[in-house]
Amino acid sequence: MPSYAIAVAGLPGAGTSFVAWNLAVVMGLTLLEGVKTGSLSTWTGDSTTVQQALDETLPLGTVVDDDYSIDSIMARRVIVDCGADRLHSIFVRAKTRIWVTRLDPVQPPIPARALVVVNRVPQNLPFDVREVVKTKIALTIPDGGLDVVLSMFTHRAWITSQDREIQEKWKSLVSTKGDGDKWDSIG
Repeated sequence: MPSYAIAVAGLPGAGTSFVAWNLAVVMGLTLLEGVKTGSLSTWTGDSTTVQQALDETLPLGTVVDDDYSIDSIMARRVIVDCGADRLHSIFVRAKTRIWVTRLDPVQPPIPARALVVVNRVPQNLPFDVREVVKTKIALTIPDGGLDVVLSMFTHRAWITSQDREIQEKWKSLVSTKGDGDKWDSIG
C-alpha cells in the first residue's frame, strides 16, 4: 500500500501542531488532527471531520474519526499532526516523517528516517543549533513571539504573514518530484 501522508510528531510542547498547520497551509495540503488534543480545531476555528475533509478535499479535518481507515489516510497527500506520539500508527508507517524538537540540552533519541525541525530558535544565538540537537536539521523556525500567538487567536496560519523566502524554505522541507506520485524528502 502506498504511503503518501506526511506525518508530523515531536516533543511535548515543541510546537508539533504549529508546524503541521503551517506546513499544510504553505503546501496547500489537507491537514488532519491525528490526536485528540483539540489544539488545531481551536487555532483554525474548524471542526470538520477527517472523512469530510478527505471526501470533499477540504483544507482541514480537525476532528479525528476513530473508525476512519488508516489506509485511506496513508494513500493521500495529506499532513497528519501526530502530536507527541512517536508510536502513532500513521507516524510509524509514513514514508515522510517530520520530528519537531526545541532547543534543550537533553534531547531524546530522534526517530529514524525523520526530518528534524527545530522550533522557537532565538535570534542571535551564540552557538550553532546543531551543537544542541546533534543531528542534521532540515528547518529551523525562529521564535515568533507575538506573531505566533496572534495567529492562533485569529485562526490565520503564521506562515501566511511571512515573506516568500521563508515560505519557500518551508516548502522545500517536503516536495514532489518527477511524476508527482512520490514524496521526496530533502536533507
